[in-house]
Amino acid sequence: MINKRSLSVFLLVAALCFSVPGLAKVIKEYYPNGNLMAEIELKGWKLHGISKAYYETGELMEETKYEKSKPLQKKVYYKSGKLKELWDYTKAVNPDEIAGVQYFDESGKLIEEKIVKKKKRKSKRTKKK
Repeated sequence: MINKRSLSVFLLVAALCFSVPGLAKVIKEYYPNGNLMAEIELKGWKLHGISKAYYETGELMEETKYEKSKPLQKKVYYKSGKLKELWDYTKAVNPDEIAGVQYFDESGKLIEEKIVKKKKRKSKRTKKK
């Protein structure tokens, strides 16, 4: 399975290495077995368009639509190809919200719908004696 940290590093390196302003590109990364790991669409320095990640066995794992590096929508799939999660970043209306998310079971039935909120940071204040 693809490591999210590895994908993040790959996205950053791809954005830095192929950053000609205004020029659209598709960057591809492969697993050692030759199967496609990820396809990332860039426009200049920014993620723009549809980026896709694949299971090592070749099935589509997730696709995210970006506009100027801002995620708009992400779809996560079961290996069977059925939709598992649908993230809609446009549904976040308050500063503490990330996205509206729908979760589906493997038959396609909606099982949960919620707004995902940012995690609150713990204060590092020390007590005075």
